[in-house]
Amino acid sequence: MDQKQFMEHEYLTLREEIKETKTRLFRLAAISLVAMPSFYSVAKIYDLKAIILSLPLLICAVILLYLSESRALMRCGTYIKNNIEYKIRNEYKDNNIGWEHWLQERPSEHKTDRRDFNKFSAVFFYIVFFFYYVTSVHQAALTCHKEFGVIGLAVCLGTYVGIGLIFITIMVVYFKKCCRTDN
Repeated sequence: MDQKQFMEHEYLTLREEIKETKTRLFRLAAISLVAMPSFYSVAKIYDLKAIILSLPLLICAVILLYLSESRALMRCGTYIKNNIEYKIRNEYKDNNIGWEHWLQERPSEHKTDRRDFNKFSAVFFYIVFFFYYVTSVHQAALTCHKEFGVIGLAVCLGTYVGIGLIFITIMVVYFKKCCRTDN
């Protein structure tokens, strides 16, 4: 296999990985949007305190999966742009070659970023899951207060607020990396 065949095979493999990752992201988001409220409803109906108390952690796990998949998607795009497209652009002396380069450029007639939808969907996911997280922490805090008193409430709130701040920091730091291939 020569270098050109290898690059072609590598490109096709990475595009397939991107396709699969996008499918996983969509499924994760769709299932999670329905599953989180459903878990809470079932836990409330059957008085399953363990589920109510662990729901904020489950939401954090979903956020981590979402961030991981988003980052994997952009890593594939970054590799295509910086390795495969770069070599092809240099070989053919043509700056107009490559999907990832095209997505990243901002021509004068398109003042907006071509990845705006990626940004909007990420922001939507973050807002929804922030709401889910705050709501689940509130319900966990009520359960802790009812079961363990003020000390339980303080421990519960301290733990979940701390975890929430860590996740907000992670989401802010990695937001740009989930929507661009130039970082």
